Order: sequence, then structure tokens, then C-alpha cells
Amino acid sequence: MVRRADPQKIEAIITKLTEQNTRVPVELLFKDGRVKVGFVTYIKRTGWGRFINRMTEESGKFNVHELAAVHVDVELEEELRNTP
Repeated sequence: MVRRADPQKIEAIITKLTEQNTRVPVELLFKDGRVKVGFVTYIKRTGWGRFINRMTEESGKFNVHELAAVHVDVELEEELRNTP
């Protein structure tokens, strides 16, 4: 079960997710302490989204209410980016 956060905070997270939808990598900070970096798709109607990090070949689903914050200006791992 996911604890609901302040509606204004959730709305700010939703705005960042919809603006950056597949454009640039984002950093997802989860309430349970996990941190995931990658590209996101998000469907506001359902509250669910997916992230994918092509460099580490990691992907997964998330609910907007699981997130503590979203950071937009992040870089993918440089050492993986420069490998042929």
C-alpha cells in the first residue's frame, strides 16, 4: 500500500514527469530510498509510469505516489556511454 503525499507535491512531480516524457534522463527518488535513473513514460490518467535505463538495461514500473522527488538535470553513466 502506498501512502499518499501532499497534493501540491504530487502535482509538481506529475508536471515534471509529463514535461520530460522520454526527452531527457531523469532521476526518480522513491520514498523507500531507491534511486533510479533513466528515461520515463508516464500516463497521468492512471498514475503509473515506466522507466528504462538503456546503459544498465534496467527497467521497471512506478506509481506517482511512490516517488519522493524527480530530478531532471542528470547524466547517464559516462563510462557506459563511451563504450563502443
